[in-house]
Amino acid sequence: MLIMVSSFAVLTTVDAGSGFAVPAIALGLLGLGAGAAMPAAVGALMGTIPPEQAGVGSALNDTIQQAGTALGIAILGSLLASGYTDRMPADAPAPARESIAGAVATAHPALLHAAREAFASSMTTTFTVSAAGVLAAAMLATAVMRDRKPQQPAQSPEQEPEQEPEQELAV
Repeated sequence: MLIMVSSFAVLTTVDAGSGFAVPAIALGLLGLGAGAAMPAAVGALMGTIPPEQAGVGSALNDTIQQAGTALGIAILGSLLASGYTDRMPADAPAPARESIAGAVATAHPALLHAAREAFASSMTTTFTVSAAGVLAAAMLATAVMRDRKPQQPAQSPEQEPEQEPEQELAV
């Protein structure tokens, strides 16, 4: 998760004049961090579930991932959109204030520059909040799982081979 935090930190350095190299490196780091964190998170969850309830644990994991993803996109998308609108000049046409696509459609050079700056600044804020959220999650995971050892499957005692009941001989 700390790799993911570093990815978001790198993304906060992107501005309107940045090329594609910095975002590409940051997104590579983000993928690396997520790829390392997800198996550990799933393992931690499934390690607390009894084997006979593995299906329920898997369903719970999927539900948490889907809900978390949807909620994260909604919150961060709202933060980005409101930040963009707030940073656009007050005298800009309504379509340009509502989205960067609206600003591009105007094709006015000064407005395009303002829109790129507003969008990049809003993205910086969004990435900063993302980094803080992932860092908080990493700290919470560390606190919760610090002294936890993975559960070992219960060892069943050696069972003696079953003996067939003795049959009475009919004489």
